[in-house]
Amino acid sequence: LQTYHSQLSPDRIFQEHLVQKAINSYLKDLHSTKKAKSTISRTIYILNCFFKHCIDQGYISRNPMARYERVRLTYADFKAAILPDGFDFEKFLNTPDQHSFKGNNERLVLFLIIGFGLKRSEILNLKMGDLILDDEDKKLVITNAKKFRTRVYSLSEDAFSEIEGFLNRRQIYSKYKLDANDFLLQTSSSEKNDRPI
Repeated sequence: LQTYHSQLSPDRIFQEHLVQKAINSYLKDLHSTKKAKSTISRTIYILNCFFKHCIDQGYISRNPMARYERVRLTYADFKAAILPDGFDFEKFLNTPDQHSFKGNNERLVLFLIIGFGLKRSEILNLKMGDLILDDEDKKLVITNAKKFRTRVYSLSEDAFSEIEGFLNRRQIYSKYKLDANDFLLQTSSSEKNDRPI
């Protein structure tokens, strides 16, 4: 073992033995204690940022977190907002007037807040390109304004139906077609938004 160590740089010893063993042990403990997927995902992200910083500073040459894929969170992994007892979600969601452009926007906002727990800024900055709605993959990608953290939601059938219904209703009200770079929420004016509404 001493001969083997003498052939390795301190950097290789640090990465291949100490750090990798510590990371394996730590992530194993996280899983065994049944931490929430969001906690594990955030932990992997933070460790990645830390080791990337170490690489930028020249402390190490390889990211020991490279072999770990960040946990991808699905719609079911996020808890809906805490609602009072007896709260009728469906009735509340149907409150906006579905026969108007404004009401269609309002219904989607309510759905994303209560169903996904998104922030107002995250909803307003959503673009058409953040929706992946092909036959094999149905996802919603959330990137906040500073691009600090990206979240990928796998849409359930209910969530997909809600978003698809929103898009179908808007086609009735809209005078223009949106592309990937256009904001998902638009005003009812005759021109596209060049910034969040």
